[in-house]
Amino acid sequence: MLEKLALCVVLPGLLWSQSSQGLVGRWRSVDVSKGGLGTTYEFRADGRVTSSLGATVEMPYRVEGDEIVLPSATKGGPEQRSRIAWRGDNNLRLIGSGIDEAYQRSGQRADPNKLIGEWVGSRDMGGSRVEVRFFFTGDGKSLLLIPFTTLPGRYATANGNLKVDWEQRGAETGTFKIDGAVLSLSMPGKPMVKLVRY
Repeated sequence: MLEKLALCVVLPGLLWSQSSQGLVGRWRSVDVSKGGLGTTYEFRADGRVTSSLGATVEMPYRVEGDEIVLPSATKGGPEQRSRIAWRGDNNLRLIGSGIDEAYQRSGQRADPNKLIGEWVGSRDMGGSRVEVRFFFTGDGKSLLLIPFTTLPGRYATANGNLKVDWEQRGAETGTFKIDGAVLSLSMPGKPMVKLVRY
């Protein structure tokens, strides 16, 4: 009984609860800066949430022999080529274009092409190790996510309103709306953010 009571907080005119109303999952911003910065959110069923700011880069890819080819990192520069060194179906290394990084598959392999799926590794950036996630789809598209800062908190919802109690920033209340595959999130003092699942 106490656990059920802990999930709900009665405020004037609103009943806040951990009922996700479709929020549960991982979301990334549709629009990113010219430098490729975007925001990701992960809403969990237990009421926890994290928000990260970092690289959010969609790009085409192709495989040529044992190499993966990505677009240039700079305008007019050469394509980025890295050799794929497989360590079974669920582990690989990308070697070349100034990198030597190990990745492990996240989740189960679901495609005959073993590159398809989500891969998790790390990268040294400014003397710190940061998480790197690569997503490869069967239609030649990829998504690179590198969170630079991550803010944890807890959330509750009520009638399209969203309350988040950030551990390092305090509480804020905004609104959310899910329209098809798009989540629109408005928090005080910030422009509305449109996000899609990843």
